[in-house]
Amino acid sequence: AAPSGKALVPTTNTAKNQNQSDVYDPGTCLALVDKSFGDPIECTKAHAYEIVGVIDLSQTFKEGGYPLEEQQQTAMLDQCPKLASEYSGGLNLADKKLTLTWDTRKQESWDAGSQLAVCKVGAPLPDNSGLAPVTGSIKAAGAPASPPPSTPGG
Repeated sequence: AAPSGKALVPTTNTAKNQNQSDVYDPGTCLALVDKSFGDPIECTKAHAYEIVGVIDLSQTFKEGGYPLEEQQQTAMLDQCPKLASEYSGGLNLADKKLTLTWDTRKQESWDAGSQLAVCKVGAPLPDNSGLAPVTGSIKAAGAPASPPPSTPGG
């Protein structure tokens, strides 16, 4: 199910033996809903996040045990900027008032088979109360058609 619980996301093949992570493929945009994110939406419409990469944490942490939050943060900080740069064609996100962020996994999720995490780009609101709308994709340096508004005097 999508984040709203109202829409189903298509899958292929059987769920048996597939990673159980709740992730979307690079190029997927997630709708903006109440300053947070919602269901997948076309990137040409206002959205909260654009997925720019997926990291298989089980490949990064091959010892097999659950990696602590700090370890995951370090791994994502190392890998997500590279994926975002490749995805966007080297776009300077800060120039567009965009921010790169990522997910990590809780122990319960890891133990249940969720070992994938996404790298995503969004635009925080100036007061950090949530996310601002972004329109257009950053794919291959295609700057967002409508970057978030700048703060007065900023």
